[in-house]
Amino acid sequence: MACGSDNSCSVKKAEFINHVWTYDFISDQSEDGRKLELLTVLDEFTRECPAIEVGRSIRAKDVIMTLEYLFMVRGLPKFIRMVIFIILVNDCLRPSLWQANMLVLSR
Repeated sequence: MACGSDNSCSVKKAEFINHVWTYDFISDQSEDGRKLELLTVLDEFTRECPAIEVGRSIRAKDVIMTLEYLFMVRGLPKFIRMVIFIILVNDCLRPSLWQANMLVLSR
């Protein structure tokens, strides 16, 4: 995968469990044609996906609730990688991550 920023996946590789997590959104549709959105969270070292949230709409507060739950049950990752174009979620989430001393990577 070609990544361009200094924090990209080719520069910052996960070296241990909870080192780098990434989250992303996937869109699909149900059999009746209605939209489905999936939020996936991945530990880049183990390739384990500790959360897949599915809904008709996933809002910033849903992302925050999912990540906060994972932080409580799995501990905090050192870095979290986000898709650059998810501006609304990033703006809502970054203050929480900074308070937890977690570094944010963009891919």
